[in-house]
Formats: sequence, C-alpha cells, structure tokens
Amino acid sequence: VILDKCPVKVDKLVVTDHKNVNSWNFNFAVEDLEWLSAHAKKRISNSDHSFPGRILLSRQQSRRRHILNYEEVKSCLDKYGFKEYSLVDLSFEEQVALFQNSDIVVSPVGAELTNIIFGSELDVICFYPPGPWIPALYFSMTQALNHDFFPLFSLQIPNEEDKQVHYR
Repeated sequence: VILDKCPVKVDKLVVTDHKNVNSWNFNFAVEDLEWLSAHAKKRISNSDHSFPGRILLSRQQSRRRHILNYEEVKSCLDKYGFKEYSLVDLSFEEQVALFQNSDIVVSPVGAELTNIIFGSELDVICFYPPGPWIPALYFSMTQALNHDFFPLFSLQIPNEEDKQVHYR
C-alpha cells in the first residue's frame, strides 16, 4: 500500500460491506464512520497542524468539476475568513487535522468531501449541478454524522476543450 507517497506495510486490512446502498439512500453505519474517524484522529493527536475553521476546497487542479469563476468565489469567501486548500497538496494526517478543526466546508461535489467524517458538527456547502434531486451520498453522510448539508445548485458548463463539466 502506498500512503503519502511512501510504501506502508499493512498488518490488518479492515473492509466493511456497503450497508443497504441504492441510488437514493445511503444508510451509513454510523459506528463504522465513528471508528474510522477515531482511529485516524489518533494518528494525528500529537501533531502540530493548525488550520482555520472555515475552508474552501479547491478542485482547480482536478480534471473536472472546476469552478469557472473561482477567483470571484474565493474573493467573496475571503471576506468571511475562509482559507483555500487543495487536498492533493496535503498528507492524509493534514487532511484529517484540516477537517477536524473546521466549522464550515465549501466545495464542489467530489470525493474529497468524504473527509467530513473527521469533522464535528460541520456546515457543508456543496456546489452541485442543477437537477431534480439532492446529492444523496453527501446528504446521507452529513445526516449520519450530525452535520448540516447545504447543496448549492450551480450552472453546469460543458467544456469542449477537455470534454469535462465545470461549474459557474
């Protein structure tokens, strides 16, 4: 296993099955999420990581789901004390500490939002493409973790150059 660009020997790998998952309802086993969170937090309990409470997750380095008017969004959030982070630049321990110390997370929808398991009573604001449904995965996860979830439906713009979808 490679973790933070270093090989790691795994003595015991724990894999849980999916608990009653369908396209509209993810029934997360809260005890599994709490176990994962507690064990990850133990790894960083003596760390010197210091992060602000309000974070903006940047996907600008990702291949898809960029915010096209990112500088405008960032400038607006700067006024409210948000700091920008790109999770590809952070180690696993730093990501755990970042979410553990956060109060509000703003992000386009994406896998980086699974880090909300390390937070406590978060407000999660998620840019999402328009549609007749709410993003069930992150909504269900926030409900299981006692976070508040606010989907922010945004304009979806296809990009002919890279054949990906981005937000405005």
